[in-house]
Amino acid sequence: MVSIIIPIYNVQDYINDCLYSVYTQTYSEIEVILVNDCTPDNSMLIAHSNIEKLKKRFNVKIIDHKSNKGLSAARNSGVKEATGEWVYFLDSDDEITPDCIECFVRLAERYLSVDFIVGGIRVIGRNISYRLTTSEYVIGNDNILKCYISGMWYEMAWNKLIRKEYFVSNNLWFKEGLLHEDQLFSYQLATTALTMATVNKPTYIYKMRMSGAITSSNGRKNFDSFICILEYMVYSVMQKYSTSSVTLEYAQIIRFSYSILLSLYGKHNLTEMEVVNYELKVDRICRIVTFYKCKLPVPIQIKLTIIKLPQTMRKVLLKWHNKKIQKK
Repeated sequence: MVSIIIPIYNVQDYINDCLYSVYTQTYSEIEVILVNDCTPDNSMLIAHSNIEKLKKRFNVKIIDHKSNKGLSAARNSGVKEATGEWVYFLDSDDEITPDCIECFVRLAERYLSVDFIVGGIRVIGRNISYRLTTSEYVIGNDNILKCYISGMWYEMAWNKLIRKEYFVSNNLWFKEGLLHEDQLFSYQLATTALTMATVNKPTYIYKMRMSGAITSSNGRKNFDSFICILEYMVYSVMQKYSTSSVTLEYAQIIRFSYSILLSLYGKHNLTEMEVVNYELKVDRICRIVTFYKCKLPVPIQIKLTIIKLPQTMRKVLLKWHNKKIQKK
């Protein structure tokens, strides 16, 4: 059985279509778990109007949070209540294709030891589709990590069929209070899974929205979350630097470091003290990376990049700071 976990918060304009896409699934062994994260709008009222219809086909559970805890907590609550062998995350402002779950299950039946399966995406708002460029079945953590770093599968928690036993045993719980939780979760998948499979067709309909969690109003939390994820990546490499996959993991750390640099350009409301604090955080990470470069079997070009990171980050911080002074 597949447990579809749907966190609900401020989606009254979308939840009806989302639940209808679940109702029309061609696969029937489904458990639907709705997690009400204390939504202030009419989302749950609309959801309840669909429940009786859903119950005619599937087992339906409703979890009510007593306070708004965020997307990560809602997903974790859903996994804890799930009784299916597999869990599937669906955002309540998106939809899935009628054959979505069936496509995933058929692959799971073909590859009995697979840890997780990824499907393609159709994007509403850009009118494009993303098909996966990796092979249908990937064996070995090094190969999975390489596919991830190369961008062959996306950094989102949704549209992935994940074996619940694998999720729990590898402690893949979403970190609560963190923005960009999907990036950290996908990195954890990429560094722990031994087997993965791909559905090379769109199974998920992603609706681009103008508003979202990453806005100027929470820029500080945005940056703090990037730092937290980067720290996790660095320390995870430190703990297993003797493994053959470490070179790939270092490449991912470098790639993510530069995404932090890019995020700095969007900060318009930081105080001078906050800039200093961020610089200290970045420097701490860079010192760790620079120190461990000597202990790891990393290609010389990656070593050189790591050595340059602290200086590069300082330059970006200084450039941002000077731009702020000029505006005064």
